[in-house]
Amino acid sequence: MLVITKEDLLEKLKTKSPKEIVGEMNCSADAIRCKIRKYGIKRSRNDHKINKDYFKTWSPNMAYILGFVYADGSINKSKNINRAYLSINLQSRDIEILEFIKREIAPLNSIFTYSRNQYGKTLSNVMISICSKEICSDLEMLGCIQNKTYEGLKFPDIPNEYIKDFIRGYFDGDGSIYINKDNVKTGFKIVCSSKDFLEKIISFLGVGKISLCHKNKKSKIDLWCISAYSKSDHIVTGK
Repeated sequence: MLVITKEDLLEKLKTKSPKEIVGEMNCSADAIRCKIRKYGIKRSRNDHKINKDYFKTWSPNMAYILGFVYADGSINKSKNINRAYLSINLQSRDIEILEFIKREIAPLNSIFTYSRNQYGKTLSNVMISICSKEICSDLEMLGCIQNKTYEGLKFPDIPNEYIKDFIRGYFDGDGSIYINKDNVKTGFKIVCSSKDFLEKIISFLGVGKISLCHKNKKSKIDLWCISAYSKSDHIVTGK
């Protein structure tokens, strides 16, 4: 008879499939399934492939990925099948970022490659989709809500030591660096639909000015931009 507590079984199921637990505990698959039913444990077949607790504990990598998800991630919920997904779509040249996120959260997930047409050009894109209601719920608790572009971003409550990692992640998603033709002036830009969010970033960076860079009358979404540039070794804010 298999002897295992509910807590121990839940801990094993975080990283292993029932089949892998069978080999580890030298028991039958029926014994594992019986315990899962007895303890009322509900799980999907892919639960052991995903670090569902990833966004529960702060770390430099977690803060960076949270910032990147704020910029380029989306949460999608399906009421019909009671599932929630975190999806990230990027251009193929940025696949290293997806590979990093995959290693951190869902190492057994696949990265998909596809093509799409935009402005008469064929672009190569990569995508990862992570199915986990718990991860999506944790992201929403941290302020990364569904339809965040339309409802407005709010800067999350982050421990001070991880704020720079969060901003770095957001910059890698929605930021850019530019150099003018004469190589005299360099600078950076960060774009966002929330002016308040950018003002919070400026308060931590200490540099930059905010301007309205695009006004979309059809969707009623304004895009705001932090910009800062340097003519030598000093960033000029333009203020």
